[in-house]
Amino acid sequence: MEKYKVRMLRLLLDRTNKRLEDYMASMRGIKEEAPKYYASDITMDGDKFGEMMIVDGCFILEFLRIVREKPDRDKFIFNMNLLMPDIFRDLVLFENQLPLSVLSKLFELTKAETETFAQLINEFVKHFCVHYMVEKEPLDADKIDESPHLLHLVYM
Repeated sequence: MEKYKVRMLRLLLDRTNKRLEDYMASMRGIKEEAPKYYASDITMDGDKFGEMMIVDGCFILEFLRIVREKPDRDKFIFNMNLLMPDIFRDLVLFENQLPLSVLSKLFELTKAETETFAQLINEFVKHFCVHYMVEKEPLDADKIDESPHLLHLVYM
C-alpha cells in the first residue's frame, strides 16, 4: 500500500504545484498535538512523523476525491475495484486513525475552489455507510470539526 500512497502524493504535488516542503511547513504546528490522537506511543522523530502524516493524509484525501468523482478508470493508479473494500476497512481501523485536524490542514492546501472539507467528509461517510448498508444523515461542519478522526464520524 505504501507505493500507492507515494504515487498518490506525487500526483497531488503535481496537481497543486506545491512541494513536499510546503506541506511539511504546514504540519509544524500540528506535529506536537497529533500524537495524542493515536492508540499507541509514537516513537519516530518529529520530521519522520510529519512526513508519515503528510503521505497518509494526502492519500486519504485523494482517495476520498476519487470515490466522490468516480473518474475514468484509466486515471487510477491502482485497481480501485480490488482495493476499495480494503482501503475503506483500513480507514476505520482504530490503530490507523489520522487526526482530522491533520486532514483538515492538508485539505486546505489541496482543495479546489468550490470544495469544502465538510462535503468531502460527508461523501466518505455516505459511501462508507452505503458499502456497509447503514443509513446515516449528513454531518454538519461543527460536528466534523469537533471529531478527533474518521472512525468517530462513522459511528457518530
